[in-house]
Amino acid sequence: MRMRRAIMMFVGLLLLVPELPAKTSADWSSVENLKWEAPVHMELRNGQEFSGRFDSADDRTLRIKVRDATQNGLSVLKEFPRAQVRIVEQLAGPRKDPYPYLRGGQVIGGVGGAIAGGVATGRAWPVGALFGGLGGLAAGTLVGGTVGVVAMGGNRHPKIVYESQERPPVARPPVKVQPSAVF
Repeated sequence: MRMRRAIMMFVGLLLLVPELPAKTSADWSSVENLKWEAPVHMELRNGQEFSGRFDSADDRTLRIKVRDATQNGLSVLKEFPRAQVRIVEQLAGPRKDPYPYLRGGQVIGGVGGAIAGGVATGRAWPVGALFGGLGGLAAGTLVGGTVGVVAMGGNRHPKIVYESQERPPVARPPVKVQPSAVF
């Protein structure tokens, strides 16, 4: 009975708390402060999307390097007027390699297991060190592999750097032209 009352009071308190405003990203200076060669994805007001590497930005333009299919995949610098840019996202950087963590775990586990196995067996030092090393190697592989996978994963979501707060232009239907009579 007390638990139900406490839960109801907590829910009621949450309902009374005002909504927190979402963090806006309409500050163009955050685009200007991007690191050179940072991977970015942008969308223009007309719906076109471009992915490439950030080159520079100022008050009026955004410059990114994109791969051009007509240039055999070479990077080409493209400029976009700020008024046409709707969203700029910074993509996640390159993933970390998990194998150094795996190898480190194997070495540390193997050496630690060999020392522990050699000390624990006393007189049968080579056999104890061998089996201890193999056991430590297996444990080190598990731990190092897990650390490597966790380090590789991380937060891989793109970060919205800029989003225009202006309303997009309203699409107008095409004007119908009356055909002129030819006599």
